[in-house]
Amino acid sequence: MNLRTFLLLAVALVPVGCRTAPPTQSSPYYRIPAGSLLTVHQSLPVPTGSSHVYLQGGKVVDANAVSRFYPSCAFKAMGPLDSSRTIEAGEFQVSGFNQFRRPFGLDADGRGVRVASLAWGGMFDQSREIVFITVMGLRSSQQPDVRDLTCKVTTDPLGTFVTLEEIRQALGPVASIEIQGG
Repeated sequence: MNLRTFLLLAVALVPVGCRTAPPTQSSPYYRIPAGSLLTVHQSLPVPTGSSHVYLQGGKVVDANAVSRFYPSCAFKAMGPLDSSRTIEAGEFQVSGFNQFRRPFGLDADGRGVRVASLAWGGMFDQSREIVFITVMGLRSSQQPDVRDLTCKVTTDPLGTFVTLEEIRQALGPVASIEIQGG
């Protein structure tokens, strides 16, 4: 084999050698496919003044009771905030999927208040905490106001997004996810 043939073969094989397998369902980078089904098994009250119902450890919890260091999920239901509403039991189709991270303490627009600390990088410096966020768009002709399910966890910068299993644990018997086409 001459040098030219060797180089052509080497260049042709490089893309094959660099290809990676798609993430498995146990990976924090697994993308729940559009068309998957999320089933809510019981009615979920949306508190007055809120558009979210929070779940952690398989139970509905108050927004102030969510422990940010453990995976939690929240259904978002649009509608008037001046009255309570209910997300009824039923099926929702996953219409989209996105993952992103942001420093703890920032709101959805990227604005926030820094908490003062006595020492840079000290144990009270919350800038070292990252919120890993997974958002699934939801669609239902019976409940069009229910827009998405957001699952997240706050951890150090080396942390990861919640896995499908952690999402299922946060939802518990309240809701379930059936993967379709993936």
